Amino acid sequence: MQQKKLSKRLIIPIFINHKGCPHRCIFCSQKSAVEDYNTPIEKIPEVIESYISTQIKKFGKINPKYEITQIAFYGGSFTCLGKDFMDKYFKSVINYFEKYKIDSIRISTRPDCIDTNILQYLKENNVKTIEIGAECFDDNILKILKRGHSVNDIVNASRLIKENNFELSIQLMVGLPGENEEIIEKNLKYLKKIKPNFLRIFPLIILKDTELEKMYYEKKYNPISLEDAVEILSKFYTLCEKEGIYIIQMGLHYSEHLVKNYIAGPLHPAIKDLVKNKVGIRQ
Repeated sequence: MQQKKLSKRLIIPIFINHKGCPHRCIFCSQKSAVEDYNTPIEKIPEVIESYISTQIKKFGKINPKYEITQIAFYGGSFTCLGKDFMDKYFKSVINYFEKYKIDSIRISTRPDCIDTNILQYLKENNVKTIEIGAECFDDNILKILKRGHSVNDIVNASRLIKENNFELSIQLMVGLPGENEEIIEKNLKYLKKIKPNFLRIFPLIILKDTELEKMYYEKKYNPISLEDAVEILSKFYTLCEKEGIYIIQMGLHYSEHLVKNYIAGPLHPAIKDLVKNKVGIRQ
């Protein structure tokens, strides 16, 4: 069994971590999760030129294996920033579309910051891929996480994104407080129904400087084991294989910075490989 083939993409990441987010979830500490916390707008051209120049030095042009080049505004809730801020980010990259044959932009945002007007605006500004942080399809768990949105918000945003011909990516987490077999099955059913183009999925880990860290030390939350995380993730992997959903990422990007800020939970440098081995054994 092999994952659905995806056109190879050169992704140029612009970090806007936590910008636009109206809430702070109990698990969130992006300063602990990633080292490149923010890319100032004035530094965006430098980032793009650096990525492209690396390609040109090695290949004389962008590596031919890449069929698509995208600029990605990662980490924040982009559409919650307001039009003035979004305009600044879009203007900072516009000159590179023709210069380097950039195909499009991808953004990440919240499901309750999507509507038809916003989607029309994004379409006019070369956005092709929209990733929404869903985390879970259960309202009670969303409240525990302090997400500030509902399952209906996720479903409605997903529908609007697909109806307006954007690529849809969904981010989910497993091992959440209050999660059980019934919740896992519910998440799988919603994922199958929505059928996004892409999935990014993480087992929940506890990082420094989060409310979840406090809950852990107060014995109000215990993370799942690595073995259980692999078992649950294998169910999502199998579903995605069957439904043609491409898994962008499984598990947080493993780095010295992340390890330094790690408290507890199923952290592993190659958790996707463990999941693939698990699925292979089953077959």
